[in-house]
Amino acid sequence: MSSFNGQTYQEELFPMVEEPNYYNQRGEIAKFYSGKKILITGGLGFVGRLIMEKLLRCCPEIKTIYLLIREKKKTSSQIRFQEYFNDTIFDRLKREQKDVEKKIVLIEGDMGELNIGLSEKDRELIKDTDLIFHSAASVRFMDNIRYIVNTNIRGTRDLLLLAQEMSNLKAFVYVSTAYSQCVHNKIEEKLYKPPIKTDDIIKLTEILSEDLLDLITPKLLGDWPNTYAYTKAICEDTVRQYSNGIPTCIVRPSIVVSTAKEPIAGWINNLYGLTGVAFGAMMGVLHTMHCNDTVTSDIVPADYVVNNIIVAAWDVAQKRTMPQNIPISNGINKSKPVDQEIPVYNLVSSVQNRIILSDLAEKSTLAFFFIPQKLFRLRTY
Repeated sequence: MSSFNGQTYQEELFPMVEEPNYYNQRGEIAKFYSGKKILITGGLGFVGRLIMEKLLRCCPEIKTIYLLIREKKKTSSQIRFQEYFNDTIFDRLKREQKDVEKKIVLIEGDMGELNIGLSEKDRELIKDTDLIFHSAASVRFMDNIRYIVNTNIRGTRDLLLLAQEMSNLKAFVYVSTAYSQCVHNKIEEKLYKPPIKTDDIIKLTEILSEDLLDLITPKLLGDWPNTYAYTKAICEDTVRQYSNGIPTCIVRPSIVVSTAKEPIAGWINNLYGLTGVAFGAMMGVLHTMHCNDTVTSDIVPADYVVNNIIVAAWDVAQKRTMPQNIPISNGINKSKPVDQEIPVYNLVSSVQNRIILSDLAEKSTLAFFFIPQKLFRLRTY
């Protein structure tokens, strides 16, 4: 493999950012996570795997990570995990903590199945969970309404019902999207009235045929542009209804792109959204795009998103205690008004560092010329 100044060209292009720990002291947040048992859903996804990596690397005294995982395409969960854990983003973690894999406990489950598809044994096992990071979701914009409701809405409801049985639970973090409330001209850090109640949309998908659901989907969506944003809007109210006093928060990131710094600068594992556009243009496949070039491209690096999510859990656990004597009916908290109680964090770049599509295209063009030249120089040095 070619090298340049003692580095491989991969390391030169995508440097591992080493952050010094001054005075060899753990920060307040790392101390908070010490000894904690954490459940992560969506851990094999783009943001989910970065959450797990960051937690284990920067909070080395974490006791256990429960990783919800399912069999997929006849590949067992164990094999899927081994393939996943061989990802280059875990290289630094495994180098610094030799036995870190022993902290990860695989929990067989599926957000699209009733009661998350958990066995009784696993349900009992994870009841000692201290923190939940719920990032699992179907993110395809026009998924079938039954499938996306079961995965995003019913799965969130069932996870919250399980969370109510966790006596040690200190925080539940729901990862939503900044576009969940895109029908509003101004999106504040608060909860909004959902397009339909959680139980009503679940019942519809249970009783109606596929053909009927397809027929009424446009009517259900209304002003929402796709089934993804629609279900995310409902999910936020699901969290409000079923949190039942659990210290809970909602994080709404905008367009999540590659990492800025850590654990590897420029790392990404998908071609969604703007990444797909940039890749297509760089490869010469995409020559033009019909769009309004004055529209804001609200992008946020993935590591910024992960840091916010981890700190949000700490903040909720520190500042909010579980209230007592809350009236509950059928697993639903009837006491919370729609716009109170649960903190919401809008994680966007447009407020402080706005960039429009035309500027993004110009900067991307410069990068398209710079990166291949740099790669060629490193390969031939």
